[in-house]
Amino acid sequence: MNINELRMEFYSSMSREELDHHFSPSKFAMSDRATVVDRHTAALQKSTKGARETVECDLGVIFNGTGQSLDIYYPPQVNAETRIMIFFHGGYWQALSLDESGGHAIPLSAHNVILVSIGYQLAPSANMTEIVRQCREGCAFIYKKFPNKKIIISGNSAGGHLSSVMLATNWREYGLDKYPFHGAILFSGVYDLVPIQKCYVNDPLQLTGQEVRDYSPLGSNCIEKLRDLVPKGFPCLLVEGKSDPTSFQKMRESYQKVLEDAGINVKLEILEEDDHFSYVEKMYSEEHEVTKIMIQFICKEI
Repeated sequence: MNINELRMEFYSSMSREELDHHFSPSKFAMSDRATVVDRHTAALQKSTKGARETVECDLGVIFNGTGQSLDIYYPPQVNAETRIMIFFHGGYWQALSLDESGGHAIPLSAHNVILVSIGYQLAPSANMTEIVRQCREGCAFIYKKFPNKKIIISGNSAGGHLSSVMLATNWREYGLDKYPFHGAILFSGVYDLVPIQKCYVNDPLQLTGQEVRDYSPLGSNCIEKLRDLVPKGFPCLLVEGKSDPTSFQKMRESYQKVLEDAGINVKLEILEEDDHFSYVEKMYSEEHEVTKIMIQFICKEI
């Protein structure tokens, strides 16, 4: 039995109630499970506010006709060596915003990295097809705005899913002359939409069968595009907390194999003292392990 068959066996044996439990990261948090989401949101808002007050930034830059916007955080001086990290926030495609997406600009700016946080319309106001389209438009906008810069695509949780879909995109359809990314950092991503369609997360999303086929990183459509479009040897960093839910770990194991089979150079980092939320909250601090790993990857391995 291969790893994808094991993954499907793990999910298919679960009831709706069990799926709801296993895909609720708050139920696996190391502390304050009843209040972890509110605490997480407040922590991200605080660090983003700090970044906006201390880092040069352009906020609310409109990038498409529907009024979606992105925030750009700059290093003290942009030069030929400056890299760009595009980031998509988590929140299961239905929560969080740019107001919780900029804290890690503080250490990134100090290491000559531009942080671009791309906003997207949330469910139920937008379906998955529209969310993906907006994210692709945001990436194309940044590629055209900053030609000849090395771009790293990244995101956490649902943002890790969106980043994975960006990897498996034919960018010529969006007016780009070449593949735009030079690396990827995926933080505790949602790599399989099959169980998502069967649990509480789908109540506002209302995923269609076609959307599951088109936008599931572990689905055959994305896997085929990943193999055809991503350059061989492309560097990808996978990060997760030791206390991430088993369901997320299973998805990561399967997706890691898919990446490796596609010729992508994968590095895995498991943060022993963190859960799904805690390490993301600490990315504003250069002293935390996840920040050191992130900066090392961007500045030394890309």
